[in-house]
Amino acid sequence: TLLQAGLALQEAYSTASPETYICHVPVAMDATCSGLQHLSALTRDEVGGTYTNLVDSSTDQKADIYTQVGSMADTLKNNFTNDVVIQDYWKDKPVSRKMAKPPVMTYVYGSTLLSTMDTIQTDMTDAGLEVIRDDDGNILYSIQSLAVPIAKALRYGVENTVPRCANLMAYLQKITRKYKEQHLQWITPVGVPVVNWSEGRVTKRVWIKSMGVAAILVSYNDGKYNVRKATNGVVPNFVHSLDAAHLCMTINEFGGQVVPIHDSFGTHPCDVPEMHKALRSTFVELYSNYSIEDLLQFNNIDTEEYPVPEQGKLDIQSVHTSRFMFC
Repeated sequence: TLLQAGLALQEAYSTASPETYICHVPVAMDATCSGLQHLSALTRDEVGGTYTNLVDSSTDQKADIYTQVGSMADTLKNNFTNDVVIQDYWKDKPVSRKMAKPPVMTYVYGSTLLSTMDTIQTDMTDAGLEVIRDDDGNILYSIQSLAVPIAKALRYGVENTVPRCANLMAYLQKITRKYKEQHLQWITPVGVPVVNWSEGRVTKRVWIKSMGVAAILVSYNDGKYNVRKATNGVVPNFVHSLDAAHLCMTINEFGGQVVPIHDSFGTHPCDVPEMHKALRSTFVELYSNYSIEDLLQFNNIDTEEYPVPEQGKLDIQSVHTSRFMFC
């Protein structure tokens, strides 16, 4: 993208009137961890809103949730293991922003402790970190065992950086499990119906005994509502539907040419300020008129038995003046 912009600038300067040159290189504006942005707005999470730039930082430096989570995990990593050997191993190895980014980005979309461990192990291998061996070369501590406390620390870091988001995610999963005789449904703010339906899978062995193959495995949906899979999918489905609603609202409001990838909007350089204004104004409109109660009422959820998590104090109007909400 930088090369394209440089070539366009060179081409503009080569003309007699550079100021009249029309540039077609799209300039993209990306959300700051869009899933957590949406949940922070929905729950009025002032902590999550700060670190996802829904609130202006009052400086020329945007807030960085990945650095924040990595720093918290690095400070607390020794709390997640009593093994002095592992503690000593990590003593001079800080938890980096690179380590923190995948678990933060995927937290809303169903990441687990195991998947976080997998990404940490990959990072450790890429960085050339070694396992711990004895004098004979036998492995005493594998990469996996060394990654466990870091993965736990990162999960803790995410949940404490966006506390109200974490509470709402647990709440949505809880009501999905409790209302197992029905599947959650909702209408998005732009009128699109969503059904949180997940089916189970059936796997059968088929004996064929042909061309050297004795049997094959055939897997297919069983057509029955699977509560476990629906529970795992409810938060990603809900957040994606809100994300999609914001995209539709922005395109309708802006009216210009847009190259969108759900949380990234590209347009002509001269139209970036107007698009940024549309991104912020539609986001405020969305969360000024939509709340978690809309979903609960649509599904007849008993909020006395299952009280809605307490809202935070984030002023959604602050998004209007946040320079780095999309940048």
